[in-house]
Amino acid sequence: SVCVKPSREIADIAGQASKMHITDQLCLLVRAIPMGFLSSLTAPFQKIQTPRMLPEFLLDKNKEDEILERYSWLSENGFIGIHPGVGNPIRQWPVSHFARLADFLLDSHDLKIVIFGKAEEENIACRLLDLVKERGRMVSLVGKISLEEYMILVRRCRAFIGNISGPAHIAAAMGVPTLTLFGGQ
Repeated sequence: SVCVKPSREIADIAGQASKMHITDQLCLLVRAIPMGFLSSLTAPFQKIQTPRMLPEFLLDKNKEDEILERYSWLSENGFIGIHPGVGNPIRQWPVSHFARLADFLLDSHDLKIVIFGKAEEENIACRLLDLVKERGRMVSLVGKISLEEYMILVRRCRAFIGNISGPAHIAAAMGVPTLTLFGGQ
């Protein structure tokens, strides 16, 4: 699945499309069910609203300012987020592929790459860092930040790339241009 917003900065990429997030698609599906069809159920289907992750309601503003100040060096030229881990090994895109993609992005853009993930994925992040050419322009925050800190930082990504996982869904739901990889090897 690709959830990318068209961008003038990436004008040379053909076929850019803006795709609705899965939560929005599912809510539209529920709204399409005729009211009488579900009359035996008590759930108020007509009142279902599209869930939107509105950061200003989810995040503590003081905490957000503190985190952004602590990671202010990330705002220089922007950054791309990568989450190379995944809960199920069958869905794991090879780390060597992430490294090739990171090399391509670093060669063609003046930016940094931030690796996200939970502590159990540190070995994947280390392998990725070992494989890239420009390790100095990459930083691993794997296992070093909370979910709230992740949400604050991922909102600042120019783009997010990752396996089909919670971090990818959060990035897409927060409106970050997201490339989600399905299928692994």
